[in-house]
Amino acid sequence: MGFVFHKIKSIGLVGKSMLIAQFEDGICKEYDVRQIVNKFPSFEKLINDRELFKKVHIEGSGFGIVWNDEYDLSCNEIWDNGKIVKTPFDSLIGMSDATELWNLNESTLRKAISYGKLKVGYDACNYGKQWVVTKEAMIREYGNTEQFPTDGLCAAEKSEEYKAESKKNNELEMLIHDFKCSNPKDMYFDVFRNAVEDTLERLTNPLDRDKNKDLDEFVLAHEERAKAEGKAEVAKAMLQNGIDLETTSKCTSIPVDELKKL
Repeated sequence: MGFVFHKIKSIGLVGKSMLIAQFEDGICKEYDVRQIVNKFPSFEKLINDRELFKKVHIEGSGFGIVWNDEYDLSCNEIWDNGKIVKTPFDSLIGMSDATELWNLNESTLRKAISYGKLKVGYDACNYGKQWVVTKEAMIREYGNTEQFPTDGLCAAEKSEEYKAESKKNNELEMLIHDFKCSNPKDMYFDVFRNAVEDTLERLTNPLDRDKNKDLDEFVLAHEERAKAEGKAEVAKAMLQNGIDLETTSKCTSIPVDELKKL
């Protein structure tokens, strides 16, 4: 594998001498500028000049950051010597960045989303006019790229703790998706899909309809039943996956006291 530039997409300040950089592959790293002072003593002056330090910005196409003509750092200096930090946006990649990293046409990804190869709400999401995709989905569908280690994961992401946390987060996202979804074909979990299909079948069964004088009351009764059963199933699944009671209560609107009885 040839030399790889880990281009920076955004740069910010954290504390007196700390930077936080988001790279185009979605990974964020903290970098303490003090660690380079031994090599380049003049950076001590930069750290002590708060107004100048705040002027940090990305150079060109993300190959480095600069403060002025005297102070700059390469993207790979921050990548190699920074520490990975977890954020709510880990592994999210803009569509334009994904097409560049995987050498694809943007239309290829748009078709993948349209045809369901990349599932909306799980593999990809739209924010205004901007689509973002997950790194995991891109590796799954289009293979690895030279930007990532051979298994597609950085060192921190290989840890069992990270894998367990990622699995729990993905399952929670899928649960919330199914809970809000009304089309059984788009659901991930069989228990929700079967419950909705059963309810829809009953709604279209003439025998069931004849038993109710008021069709509106019939529909409402089944909708409420489906919601109640769905909430309970979501709550059980969340608790089984280690989600705490308060978070589960907020997601399902089921009181904590009732959750303890499940």
